[in-house]
Amino acid sequence: MADNLQWAPTATQLPLLALLLIAIGTGSVSTDLTRGTAPTTWLTAASRRTAFVAKICVASLMVTATALATALIAGVAGALALLLGGMPQPSWGETLPALLRFVLVMACWPAVAASVAALVRNRTATVLVLVLWPLIIERAAGVLLGRLLGADSLPGVLPFAAARAAMSGAPDTGDGADAALERTLLGSGLDPWTGVVVHALFAFAIGAAGAWAYSRRDAA
Repeated sequence: MADNLQWAPTATQLPLLALLLIAIGTGSVSTDLTRGTAPTTWLTAASRRTAFVAKICVASLMVTATALATALIAGVAGALALLLGGMPQPSWGETLPALLRFVLVMACWPAVAASVAALVRNRTATVLVLVLWPLIIERAAGVLLGRLLGADSLPGVLPFAAARAAMSGAPDTGDGADAALERTLLGSGLDPWTGVVVHALFAFAIGAAGAWAYSRRDAA
């Protein structure tokens, strides 16, 4: 039930909420870079690096609140639908780990989005990268690198494959045919919590690169 409410890997390969949150992660950074405004649009900071970290922290808080509210609304709607349909309610307490993983992955999106904006420095290109990277670019690059390096498991440990594994319960559902099919569609066989760690480390790494690119404008 939690998987269906918050994540549809067979349909989109990434949460719709992530697409809606791109603006939160990139807005202040791209405006600063394209218009040469003050070090931050939300608060005054001593340096551009501090301002960049502040933007990510504020955006992550906004994203976390949005993700929790979205999941809560979806859960209430699902419970009402089951109630009106005369069907039994699922064990909602068992959905909490999946909800926590969902929120953690969503909280990483501002770091990724803001860093891509700082590195690319073009709003249109930034949005294209953030949309196409999880859907096409990473999968194609993973297959190519996997064949070149002889590592068939490589595509499954890439950042957004790890995020898909984190937000799916497939590895928790056993070794049945449905779980195997979902692992294939996700492109990753990582344990959900391992997927969270991999994606968080990726967000930290690209966040460091984004902070470097953003702070270099001080010397320009």
